[in-house]
Amino acid sequence: HLGMSADDAYSLASVAIDLGITQVVDGTLGCHAAIDRSIFA
Repeated sequence: HLGMSADDAYSLASVAIDLGITQVVDGTLGCHAAIDRSIFA
């Protein structure tokens, strides 16, 4: 927990997270998210 409210965390995630859609061989879709750790420094 980084001391931020859920609303603040959602706001940060909406602008800072890079989302990607992945697909595996059997057609199952997946999603991955990446965030740069320097945001929290």
